[in-house]
Amino acid sequence: MSGTVGSRPANEDPASWPEQSVTAEVLDDACKIHNNFPPETSLPIDEEEHLAHLRKILWDCKAWNKVGIIALHQHETLLPNHSFVGDIRQLDDERYACYIQKFANEEINIDKVCGYMFAYVEGKGLRPFLFRQGQMLDLSGVDKTLVPRIIQYLVQNRLTSRLGLGLLIPELSKNKVTEFPMGSGMALVPTELLLLRKLTTVATEWHWDPRTGVFGVGTGCVILKSGKHVKPKTDDKELTLEVDFAGVLRRANILQS
Repeated sequence: MSGTVGSRPANEDPASWPEQSVTAEVLDDACKIHNNFPPETSLPIDEEEHLAHLRKILWDCKAWNKVGIIALHQHETLLPNHSFVGDIRQLDDERYACYIQKFANEEINIDKVCGYMFAYVEGKGLRPFLFRQGQMLDLSGVDKTLVPRIIQYLVQNRLTSRLGLGLLIPELSKNKVTEFPMGSGMALVPTELLLLRKLTTVATEWHWDPRTGVFGVGTGCVILKSGKHVKPKTDDKELTLEVDFAGVLRRANILQS
């Protein structure tokens, strides 16, 4: 791997800022970064003390409503030259989900995707390992010291392989969401709509709630006692072709009718 999760902070340069352009090199790095994450069985993490410090940095840098902290983990190993790309799907008049799929890098239009989740890579700074369809969120109001401060804290406390940053999608961040493997990818769905909501979850993302102003869990993963994630039975072809994403979720007994 050209850059690995490491122990030395990157220089303050534009490439360390989440608004960096997506290039072929960035996509190639993303696969390698993702495949170095600990497995899902490493969850949950116990980093309450560090989350308290990181949430203060988010607040001080005016990023409280733009950026969250994520637990780095992987559900599966990506094939070389493949990346995860998320797409926002509307479920009803008020609520949305994010369906994250695997794509060969050559199939990804780099002009139509942006970074979504990020990890620190030694010598390269903050790099995206998961992308999203659409334009980058407006981060103009966020203090530019955010990334250097976050990187410095993660490096000093040896957390670069455990914690990263995720940009908050307005349609999703107003509700707590649940993450689970689905079809050939993953889904992030509002927890209140799920038939699976009574199952055990572990926290994988934390942010300031825009409604309550409280910092807490924004995303939880559904798991079994074995530590493995629940993977509902779905039809990959249906997920790829069907516009009614909510209908797919209902037929898989995931979403309430």
